[in-house]
Amino acid sequence: MQPLPDLERLTEAEKLELIRQLHAELRQSFDENARQAALVAGVELGTAAPPKNTPKNSSVPPSSAPKPNVPKGRRRRLHLDPDKKVEQWLRECPECGFDLRAVAQKPHAVYGRIELPPAKPHVTQVRLHGCRCPQCGATVVARPPPGLERGSPFGQSITTLALYLHYTQAISLARLRGLFGEVFGLEISEGALVNLFRRARERVAQQTAAVLERVRVSRMVCSDETSARVAGRTWWEWVFMGEGAVLHELAASRAKSVPERVMAGARPEVWVADLFGSQQGHGSKAQVCLAHQVRDVQYALNAGDTIFAPAMLAFLKRAVQLGRKR
Repeated sequence: MQPLPDLERLTEAEKLELIRQLHAELRQSFDENARQAALVAGVELGTAAPPKNTPKNSSVPPSSAPKPNVPKGRRRRLHLDPDKKVEQWLRECPECGFDLRAVAQKPHAVYGRIELPPAKPHVTQVRLHGCRCPQCGATVVARPPPGLERGSPFGQSITTLALYLHYTQAISLARLRGLFGEVFGLEISEGALVNLFRRARERVAQQTAAVLERVRVSRMVCSDETSARVAGRTWWEWVFMGEGAVLHELAASRAKSVPERVMAGARPEVWVADLFGSQQGHGSKAQVCLAHQVRDVQYALNAGDTIFAPAMLAFLKRAVQLGRKR
């Protein structure tokens, strides 16, 4: 949420526009709350059955999820703190040519124009001066300032952006190279990008080790796995959620050996997972994942089971409610 602007600095037209925007957002929030309340009521009554597989509980792609309709008449909200304001006044009447410079005028239209700033590399050239020491005769050179040591010419901002675009947005190396050249005017080869990722991996490995240690010492660990594509082959992305830490582990196997290798002999008090065989036997106690059970029982209900599934679904939902209250 953006902070409230200085109301004393706003014109009457800007204040009216702000009120309209806030009213539209408030009405949209009320409508969304009513929709959510109706959905919850329907689920509790068994009339609104959720699908078995959704992007939130399985490996179904997000593109398959239903999309809400965009409200009609939705207007873009004006930026509360623009970088620049342009005031345009009438000099003469466009109809008759009468001089209007002495006539009081007020805003009749307020709108915004958004542009991206020019994107170009910021290049820092480092010159290390040196000389021959008159006293000892050694040739000495100045040390570079922190962060500007010798090595790769590409700085941290480029590494961060390249990592985000490649691993989060799934942009290939060839397209990433073209993007840097066409959008930012930065010439960088695919080999240089690979070297960036390798150097970043060393720093990420330190954080991964800390996350792994927190998972191993957790009293309760929740685990699940889903398919993932790696170099054109099916791998498995394992997720281990401990207390205050979540570890993602890519492995070519879905076998029991993966959680055994990750936990390295550590046995939490409670292991929460579905009933898949590779998820069994890793904790002192086992808790069946209720979300998986609700999905499966709902599927049985949708398939026509009117004897076992309704009572079991009510039982599981009651357990979930008690857990939330605790």
